[in-house]
Amino acid sequence: MKSWLRYRAVRHLLFWGGVSAFFLLLQLPSQWLGGLRFYDARDYVFFMLPTLLLGTYPLLYGVLPRLLSRHPPLLSLAWLVGWAMGSAVMASLLRAYYTFVLAPWLYQALPPAPFSWVGLLTNGTGFSFVALLIVAVGASATRVYNRWYAQQQQQQQQQQLLQHKLQAELQLLKAQLQPTFLFNTLHQLHRLTVQKAPDSPAAVLHLAALLRYSLHESPQDEVSLADEIGMIRHYVALEQRRLGALVEVSVNFSGALAAPTIAPLVLLPFVESAFGGVTEAQPKGT
Repeated sequence: MKSWLRYRAVRHLLFWGGVSAFFLLLQLPSQWLGGLRFYDARDYVFFMLPTLLLGTYPLLYGVLPRLLSRHPPLLSLAWLVGWAMGSAVMASLLRAYYTFVLAPWLYQALPPAPFSWVGLLTNGTGFSFVALLIVAVGASATRVYNRWYAQQQQQQQQQQLLQHKLQAELQLLKAQLQPTFLFNTLHQLHRLTVQKAPDSPAAVLHLAALLRYSLHESPQDEVSLADEIGMIRHYVALEQRRLGALVEVSVNFSGALAAPTIAPLVLLPFVESAFGGVTEAQPKGT
């Protein structure tokens, strides 16, 4: 939305400018084809426009919020009928005031007929009330759409905030896991090299694979389940070389592993916990 459209007063002025232009253009066919004169601007300013304003805004800010707030249907219908009846009476009174008081005082326009309460009740509303219904329905539809659009925008923003929060928590988890993960693997390699174990070169290859995974795959939001399982296999292989015959480890995976995705390194804490209580002094069979 353009910056100048963010101001409510500007939007309302544009709306009523469009309404005025609409009623002006509505008279063109009658003026061109029937030779009828344009609706007097003074009549529009002093009678028609006040009728539209005094009837539309109570509907927008008084009745419509109650209709949208899940009140009982009968109560909502009562509010709507009450607004319609009140608007009709208001349009009749404004027309009578303009015709018999304001117009003769402003520009000496004589009333077309003597004042009559019967005539006021039967013919007092006329086109002004029909115009009010058209404008009020259009304004209400616009307000309902704007409210729906604002709710959709708010929901999208909430979803984006939630997604950003989850991503931040995941990145924090990764940041906490990676130093511990690298420290443990380097410690294992150090122990193997100190012991001059014959499978130290294989351990270096496993460690290189783990480091490659940590550097290139873990920054991503998701990785394939097959890649995550491959990392787990390398880690388990390092632990088996560290503990030797003290443990018996069986790792089995089944099913389609390439298609599913998972956040990287989220399975590693469970695997580390499985080996966390195992020390070199423990007997075989863990």
